Parts: sequence; C-alpha cells; structure tokens
Amino acid sequence: MELTARRRKGVSFVNEEELYARAPKHIRAYRGWPVELVYGGELYTTWLKPDRFPSLRFNDRPRGSDHRYFAIEYETGSNETRRSTLSGTSLLRKYLSYAATFEQEILKKQIGIPYFYSLFVGVSEAHRDEMRKYAVVVLKGSPAARAFRFAVEPEKPTPEKSADVFGAIWHDIKGKEVELPL
Repeated sequence: MELTARRRKGVSFVNEEELYARAPKHIRAYRGWPVELVYGGELYTTWLKPDRFPSLRFNDRPRGSDHRYFAIEYETGSNETRRSTLSGTSLLRKYLSYAATFEQEILKKQIGIPYFYSLFVGVSEAHRDEMRKYAVVVLKGSPAARAFRFAVEPEKPTPEKSADVFGAIWHDIKGKEVELPL
C-alpha cells in the first residue's frame, strides 16, 4: 500500500499508528474495537482487530473525502477460520463484526472514520472464492456487504519486486472483478 501511495502524485500513506493515536484509550491499547452484535438470537460482544488498518490520504480532495480507509485481514485458510462460531479467528465472527461496525458506525463515532473497506486476502484463488461465497451467505441483506473485497495475496516480495496488496486483483462480494476505490 505504501508503494501505491509513493507511485501516485498527491497521495500519502497513513499507517494505523496515526489512526489509533486519535482513538479512545481502550481502542488505542488493543489496536481494535469492541462490537456488539446479535447472532442466533443472542447478544455478543466481540473485539475486532484488523491485521492492518492503514489509509491513503489524497491531498487534492476536500477535507472529509480526502481519505480511504482499509481494514485488511490476511487469511491462511486454516480450519480455525472456517468454524461457524463467534470464537477465535473465525470468518463468521469477522464478517459479522465488520458488518456491525459498518452498520452501527462504530468507527465514525469512536475515531471519526466515516467509511472503510474490509479487505480479505486469501492464499489462492479457490480460497478467495470460498471466503467470498461464505460472505454472501453471512452478509445477506446487510448494507455492509458493498464494502467487502476479496483478493489473493500478491507475490512475496523480492529485492527486485515488492508485494503490494493494492496491486492485487480484487473481487466484490458478487464475484465481479473491481478496482479498489481510491
């Protein structure tokens, strides 16, 4: 992502440290936020802690529309992520928590972030498609679904080439190939 910012005139990379610096103490300390959600008729409180939470700042845009925020989750495809419970690192918990964060405007209220994209990065095309199809089921009818994107992890960096998640081919929840909204 830093590479994307460096390659574009008038764009700067903002790491999560800057975002969390303006957050309440409990969010700053944990590098995540609490989310209340209802699942199976019961109320749960979970904590959502993205693997990365950077943004891009666009110097030529008016204040208020000058940032794009991205909560990035790197998924390994392990059995733990496929559990259909709200414990641990399950995709179900992450999908429902991101949807609740979006729908309840938790980040807008806590940190001043009006809109963000939930980016899920898989280890293969099959894994990406599996995550996307599961999201279709879990997020059915949720307005948050439009903010979800899925990709395959880019090549590992080498001295000649750096990996950049923004250089990946992204798919929306419907499976359509899309560009990240920058």
